[in-house]
Amino acid sequence: LNLLRRKPNQPGLPPDKDNEKSASSSGTLGLLQKMMKKMMPQGPDQTKLSQMNFGGLGPKMMEKIMKEKGISTLPELMDLAVETGVKFTVCSMTMDLLGIQKEELLNLPNIQFAGIVSCLGQAVNSKLFIVF
Repeated sequence: LNLLRRKPNQPGLPPDKDNEKSASSSGTLGLLQKMMKKMMPQGPDQTKLSQMNFGGLGPKMMEKIMKEKGISTLPELMDLAVETGVKFTVCSMTMDLLGIQKEELLNLPNIQFAGIVSCLGQAVNSKLFIVF
């Protein structure tokens, strides 16, 4: 979900008019939701590449190895996924839990929203499914 979050200067999806009951769409976020949103990265540029921080050296070492091996960066992979028509299915329950609204997500042509049961059903039948 964090990979699909947009930065303030990027175009977002139109506001969600269908789900007026959720805390995220009504604008009444709890303190914990607000704190989590502040701490979570926005988009592939801000998402950490490695959990092995080593005082900030871990991600830099991983980037160096990836460059040496000719491996695409996360933003490049996201662009490729969009270009090739990969469907991004976003769990609406997770969005509500984290207080994320549709307009906070990147305006991708192949983004869809589903409940948890539908997301899991699609995961079972998909060729690639990633959960973060």
